[in-house]
Amino acid sequence: MTLSRIESLILAVGAAMIVGSLAVSLPVGGPPEVIEIVANLMLFGVLFGAVKWGRRGGLIAAIIAASVYILMRIPTLQAVPISPETMIIIGSRLAALGILGVIGGEATTRVKYIMAGLEEDSSIDEWSRVFNEKHVAVELMQSLGRTDRYGEPFSIVIFTLSPSLFAGFSSSRQRSVVRGLADLIRSDLRMVDEVARLNDGRFLVLLPHTPKAGGAVVGDRLGGLTKTKLGAQDRSVTWQVLSTPEDTDALRALHASLAAGPQDDQTS
Repeated sequence: MTLSRIESLILAVGAAMIVGSLAVSLPVGGPPEVIEIVANLMLFGVLFGAVKWGRRGGLIAAIIAASVYILMRIPTLQAVPISPETMIIIGSRLAALGILGVIGGEATTRVKYIMAGLEEDSSIDEWSRVFNEKHVAVELMQSLGRTDRYGEPFSIVIFTLSPSLFAGFSSSRQRSVVRGLADLIRSDLRMVDEVARLNDGRFLVLLPHTPKAGGAVVGDRLGGLTKTKLGAQDRSVTWQVLSTPEDTDALRALHASLAAGPQDDQTS
């Protein structure tokens, strides 16, 4: 199943659940409350943000939706006293927006990796549970093809970890650190972005429709998060941004090296 079909399926199921929730919540024998209808529609907006842009996008969409909902509820909140039923409705609505934005974004981001792991010829790296070098080599080739045909820009960010970060670690501890780092990177990306762990231990993030400036922003943000998580010093985590059209030749050379075959697996 392709990524676009996964997104469409999640959005369709989510829309059906939201419509069903709205139908159940309609008052009996009276007109529906416009604010709650709008709130249900905003739930779909938050779901859309989570599916398209992951946890970060879902959180931003949830904050915007919650702010709009509170603004619409100002007349109710100014009433004295506020009934317990009203407070429950408002609280549950805000909670639903937050949960859908954060947990929904995280869950939808993980779906494509879980499905890839279920394939007979798995494209998932065993240590990190993100894509492996074989998979990203194919994706990089396809991205270069779209650039050649349509002029579609994309960027990659390659993160290199110093061997000193793993000094004295057992194999199980190294695996735990690598998986935690992979989860951190993955959770801060859009649904369309991909992260892979290469055979030499580097992480590669593929950013479709992203020019050089956008790739640099993502690299700096993820690099800072990585250093914070690992407690790393300045040169312990480094990254490089390559983009089309500026670095097309370098990207072709990288693809050739990845497609040439597996190298010795390391943790750095």
